[in-house]
Amino acid sequence: MAQQIKIHHETTNYAAHMPRLTVALTLLVLLFINHAIFGLPGGGRFMPWLVSAGVFCWAMFNPALLPWRVVMVLGLLQDFIVGTPLGIYALGLVVIYRLTMHQRRFLMGRPFSVIWVGYIVMMSLAMGVQILVLYLLDMPITIWLAVTWFMTVLLFPPVHRVLRRVFERANEQVL
Repeated sequence: MAQQIKIHHETTNYAAHMPRLTVALTLLVLLFINHAIFGLPGGGRFMPWLVSAGVFCWAMFNPALLPWRVVMVLGLLQDFIVGTPLGIYALGLVVIYRLTMHQRRFLMGRPFSVIWVGYIVMMSLAMGVQILVLYLLDMPITIWLAVTWFMTVLLFPPVHRVLRRVFERANEQVL
């Protein structure tokens, strides 16, 4: 008796992957903007940490679309691009991600000023952890870390506004 072999062809629903792809692409765009604009020769000292704002926003809007593994890989990619010891940015992004996940209930539905303060606190804690690791690795810690923090906090509102619009548009298209 001849045995029939069934060939199973999976049909991929690309539309189902679009929300996750949108999140990943917006974070990669933030990384690109960060290094293309602020990473000019001699400008590295003035570089904000835009990706941290993106991770915070997406973890707030829809955390199911941003697995922690993506956050970790994005941080490692930034470590590689910037030239910091592997894991410094990754650790900071994971700290922001986990803190946001923990405080999401409290922050959702609050006025923007409360969300901004929440981000400032989480950004401060993440950078504090990074500074501690840099200290333990006997790496230089300079005033430029404070400048990075300040610039990132100042640029959070426009990043939040743009990502909020992307999120709302994506939700409109799903409905």
